[in-house]
Amino acid sequence: AAPTAPPDNTTHRFDVNRNSGGTLNEVISYPDGDTTDRIEMIVDLGQVGGEATRNVTLTLNCNGNGTQFVRFTLTSPNAQRFGCGQSITVRYSAPFSTGYYYVFMEDGGPAYVNYTLVASTQP
Repeated sequence: AAPTAPPDNTTHRFDVNRNSGGTLNEVISYPDGDTTDRIEMIVDLGQVGGEATRNVTLTLNCNGNGTQFVRFTLTSPNAQRFGCGQSITVRYSAPFSTGYYYVFMEDGGPAYVNYTLVASTQP
């Protein structure tokens, strides 16, 4: 039997430092187990003012069986989809420093994937 990722009962919190970025590691599987992760990314923008903005580039790195079926989106699972190895850049400005992302399996063969969501920041 293929391994399955244990189901999550909560949204994953992903804290991103305005200067050093951050990483989040998780596991998803298909068709059983945890097929979708909802991630609340919180960017620490520091003080309000000129320094309170950052471009955050998110890259999804994956390894395991079925990486070709993994997708990530901003805001909703129905938004534009990106795959493993792809990046998106979003600008965050105070007081709006939170974004919601989804990492999930599209229909496909049995899969078990470790992924890392890497956030890098630029002024």
